[in-house]
Amino acid sequence: MARLRLIRIHCVNKNDVNRQDEININVDGKKFAGTINLYQGQQFLLQSKDYEFSGQVDVELVEVDGQPGGHNDDHLGVRHIKDNLEVRDGLVSYEAPGTYYTLEYSVFLT
Repeated sequence: MARLRLIRIHCVNKNDVNRQDEININVDGKKFAGTINLYQGQQFLLQSKDYEFSGQVDVELVEVDGQPGGHNDDHLGVRHIKDNLEVRDGLVSYEAPGTYYTLEYSVFLT
């Protein structure tokens, strides 16, 4: 068993041309944090609770266009985090055409 803690999200290059991005963070297919409004260059400190998991957890970033869960949402990628190594201040990146985000996290073994 392990606990995932999401620490900070950083918008290096935003997805929307004329307005801020609206980001949801999904963990194992369910909304875990968001909606987070970010402009290019902005960072946001996440204050979410830890997520307990076993084996692997999938962390997805979605840029919401319209109603959350709609057909216009931009899926920026999924990263797989495993429970076999304790990680302090790890970093994963999410890229799509013209878009780049980083997500800082930690994994605590239990």
